Amino acid sequence: YTRRWNPDAYLVLTGHGEEPLQSTIDNCDYVNWEELHPLDSGGSVIGSPAQYHSVSKGVRHAKEQGYTHCFKVRGDGIVATPNMVDFGQAIIKEENTKILLTQQTGDLYKFGDCYMYGEIDLLDEIWSEDNPVFHADGLRHTGAGFVKYFAGAHPPVDYDANRQIAEGK
Repeated sequence: YTRRWNPDAYLVLTGHGEEPLQSTIDNCDYVNWEELHPLDSGGSVIGSPAQYHSVSKGVRHAKEQGYTHCFKVRGDGIVATPNMVDFGQAIIKEENTKILLTQQTGDLYKFGDCYMYGEIDLLDEIWSEDNPVFHADGLRHTGAGFVKYFAGAHPPVDYDANRQIAEGK
């Protein structure tokens, strides 16, 4: 669906495990697929909350291609929004922000990680493989990357709802 509604978008697919269908690969401009990463007993990838190792490679590739913005979605997500980049850009412009999220954010530095659009430098920092694992919970790990972008450092692991962690950048 993403390609159908966004025929001119540059589509990057990254991930690991069972290889996607050839029809999916054929609809992408760039694919980086790896063997299944080690999983813990609960099925989460060990040492890679929110699959950030895979996402990082896709965001970095888009940045190397010269893109200034990126729409990051789950590989198994359905995107039926025509011109999704224009759609995302209109929202961040209207709201005068750097990022569009379509999933919950909130306490414990949680930051929705499934669908986001924003400046490529911001997404590159949030998803950077150079970031140490902040927390095994992918939402907390991703949120800590967001805080690091604006504050210059990860937030304290112990959450304090009253703590002012950063001024806008």
